[in-house]
Amino acid sequence: VNKDGVIEYAEFMAAAADDSILFTRQNLKKAFDEFDKGKTGTITVDDLNALCSGETKILSRRHARRIMRQVDLNGDGKITFEEFCELMQKRS
Repeated sequence: VNKDGVIEYAEFMAAAADDSILFTRQNLKKAFDEFDKGKTGTITVDDLNALCSGETKILSRRHARRIMRQVDLNGDGKITFEEFCELMQKRS
């Protein structure tokens, strides 16, 4: 809100409470780019598996595979930005 480059707790809660702010295409693109570790324009199973290792393990490999099956609508083994947006819009 104050444009200082840091999301304060109150700012996060306000954005999370208003899906129209949280789920803008610009914000979704920023989130997508964070997952797209290889900067290929798609999220691959390898990108998801990167979330399954290290000290900051977020997902299990099993969960990563399940996400890929559910979100990869055309079955090409990659999550496009459009597929990512569709998933996020369903969650809102």
